Amino acid sequence: MKKIVIIERLTIFNLLFVFFYKFFAEKIYYREVAKNLQKEWFEKLLTNLGLSCLTYTGVNTRYLFNAFDIRKDLEIKFLKERIENNNQYLSFLRKYEINSDKFKLCIRGELQDSHHVIDGQSLSLIIKYKFLDKKKVYYWPDRISSYLLLKNYHKNLKVSSLLIFLDIFYMISSKIFFQIVNRFKSRLSSKKTKQKIINKFINLKDFTTAFFPHAGLKYGKAYTKNYFYNNVKNSKLNNKNLITIFRQPPDLFFSKRFLSFWNMPSILMKNYKKKINPIMIINFCKKISFREIFSCYNLILFFFISRTIIKIENNLEFFKNLPNLKIIFCDFDVLFDTSILIACDIKKIKTLAIQERYAMNTLIRPLFFNYYFIAGPKFEPFFKDYGYIVDKYFPIGTKKTSLIRNKRKLSMQSEYLRLSKIKKKKNIIYRTNGYG
Repeated sequence: MKKIVIIERLTIFNLLFVFFYKFFAEKIYYREVAKNLQKEWFEKLLTNLGLSCLTYTGVNTRYLFNAFDIRKDLEIKFLKERIENNNQYLSFLRKYEINSDKFKLCIRGELQDSHHVIDGQSLSLIIKYKFLDKKKVYYWPDRISSYLLLKNYHKNLKVSSLLIFLDIFYMISSKIFFQIVNRFKSRLSSKKTKQKIINKFINLKDFTTAFFPHAGLKYGKAYTKNYFYNNVKNSKLNNKNLITIFRQPPDLFFSKRFLSFWNMPSILMKNYKKKINPIMIINFCKKISFREIFSCYNLILFFFISRTIIKIENNLEFFKNLPNLKIIFCDFDVLFDTSILIACDIKKIKTLAIQERYAMNTLIRPLFFNYYFIAGPKFEPFFKDYGYIVDKYFPIGTKKTSLIRNKRKLSMQSEYLRLSKIKKKKNIIYRTNGYG
C-alpha cells in the first residue's frame, strides 16, 4: 500500500522528518508554514525537496465549507466517546454541580482555541482526493485538538503524537522554569509585586458590573468600543461604576490613554490570577491512572482536560477578588473564553453578549450566555435548534452599522449609488468574515 505524509504546520524542526519520510513516502504534503518561514527562499527549498502544499486551490468551495461540518461531527463524536464517561470530567461536574451541557460546550470551545479549523479542512481534502481508499496517510498534527479529534478516525489514517508530546513537555517545563526564575527574582528584589502596585486605589468589592473587551477598546479604524459606558451617575454603566477587565495587556496607544484620561477603573486579569506553580502540576500528575500511562492518547487527553480545569479554577480564584460582581459584558461572542463563562456559571454571575459576526455563528460550536443580544428575531429559533444555551434573547438589530458613521461609510454609499446607475450587467464579488 502506498504511503503519503501530511504535515499540519511546517517548521524547521519537523522539516528534519521530511528527509526520513522521503525514503518510503510516495508524496509529502504540508498544510501551512510557520510565519517565520513564509519567505520566498523557503518556498523554493520546499519545491526542490518535492513538497507540495495541500490547499483548496482549484477545489470546489463546498469542500471548504464541508470542513466546518466535519469538524462539528468530530467534536460531537469526541464528546460522546472520550468525555462523557471520563473520570476527570465526571469528578469536575460533581465538585461544582454545573450544567453538563455547558461544560461540554466549554470543552468544545477549548478545542476551538481559534476559529482556524485546520484539522477539519485537512480531513475534507483527504476525503476529496480519496487518499484513505488505497493509501496510508501519516498525519503530523501541530495542535492538541487535531490529534484528539483525528486519532482513530480511519485505519489508514496514522496520526502521530510525537510533536504533541514535545509541545506539552515544552509548555510544562517552561512554566516551571519561569516560575523558579520569578521566585528567585522576587527574593532578590525589595520592590512590591505588580499586583500590589497596580490599581491600588481601586476597591474591587465596589463593582457589580464588568466589561471584558476582546483585545482593546478600538476596533481598527472603524469605531471605538466605548458605547458600553455612559455618564449617568446612578447607572450601572457609569464610567466609575463599570470596571473594565482586560484578559491580555491592552494597546498603549488608545485603550490605556482613554481609560486614564477619564479616570475609569480597569485591571489586567492575569495580575489577579493565581500562578500555576510546579506543585499544582505535580498534584494533577498524581491523578494519572496506571492505564493512562501506557496510552499516548489517554495521556494527551488527560493533559487537555487538566489544562481546561486549571483554567476554570484559576478564573474562579480571580472572581474571588470581585465578590459583589453580578453581570459581565462579553465582547466578541464567538471568540470569548468559555472557561470564563463556566467560572461565571459556578459563581452565579450573569453573562451578556452581543452577536458579532453573523456568518461565524453557523460555522463554529454553539455558544452559551445568560443574555444574548441578536441581530434579529429569526436567529433565535435557529440558535435553539443549533444547540445554543441562552436564558433570554434580545433582538436589537445589527450593532456595527449604527456605529460606523464616518466619511468612509458615506463614500461607500456614494459608490453604491454610482454602481446602481450602471445599466450594463456587472458582477460584484462580496467577501465577508474571511469566508466566501
